[in-house]
Amino acid sequence: AFGSRSVMFERDASWRTRNIRDISSRDAKRGAEHHASESRNGFLRWVLGVLGIFALSLFCAILAGWYPVATVDGEMITYRTWRKTENAAAQLALVESGVSRRGASNNDSLDEIRRDTLNVLIEHLILKQEGKKLIGELEYISEKRVNDAVKDVKKFASSVKTLYGFGEKDFRELVLVPQARQDVVREHLERKGEE
Repeated sequence: AFGSRSVMFERDASWRTRNIRDISSRDAKRGAEHHASESRNGFLRWVLGVLGIFALSLFCAILAGWYPVATVDGEMITYRTWRKTENAAAQLALVESGVSRRGASNNDSLDEIRRDTLNVLIEHLILKQEGKKLIGELEYISEKRVNDAVKDVKKFASSVKTLYGFGEKDFRELVLVPQARQDVVREHLERKGEE
């Protein structure tokens, strides 16, 4: 009778050990599945976060006008730049005609200004790109000419604000520097023609 108890105890102990192993392996599997599930959820959260940031950035860029309306050899003209130039051209046309901005509503002339300003911006970009190929220091020479021409910056800035409706920096960028580039390239080509 004592021997049978020992066999029962051994069977009972081995059953417990097997049962504990089964339970621990099931727990390990569940833990691994849970960890994999959390890992997938973490990755999904990360992807959704990145996409959300991208969408928000894109939305802000569109609102600010930082999207291309035209590209020339990979360099873009943004909607914002085009609108600034268009507004300046419209303002100048109104000042020259003596009409207030509120009184002007001629859609044909505004459409013409839109087309012309976009064409001018494209021409400026082409001139900049091709001019750099002809004259390596085109930007430096153009900037120097503008700086030499504009001595009294305060008086210049107030005149620009009155005539064009934007600041001195925008005027330099959109009007003076492109005009200086054009002059420098023309002079360079004239000298080449004389040689």
